Amino acid sequence: YAIREEGGFREAVNAGPMVNSSGNEVTPFYVPQTHTLYFSSDGYAGMGGFDIFSIQGGLGVWHAPLRHLPPPLNSPANDVYFVLANDTCHGYFASNRQSAYALTEPVCSVSHPPYL
Repeated sequence: YAIREEGGFREAVNAGPMVNSSGNEVTPFYVPQTHTLYFSSDGYAGMGGFDIFSIQGGLGVWHAPLRHLPPPLNSPANDVYFVLANDTCHGYFASNRQSAYALTEPVCSVSHPPYL
């Protein structure tokens, strides 16, 4: 992570072993209201390619467990750039899945989002 200051950013710092793996972590998205970091990684056990994970905490102080978001959010393809909308129930991500995929059931509720 890198702390933003007036005029730019400080030097990037390793987020620690609960976030950074021996693989690649990309496309971080932090939700300050819930202190939750979402990111994609190819270094943790998942479904294949880059998978989306979440963890709570901040600035190098992370709280177990690291959560692997379940299907249909993750797939054997690369799933990256996860972001939540302002209502914290709807979100978006990018994937290189071979076919279009439409969700037919909601994947979270405002009162108790299972993937946060």
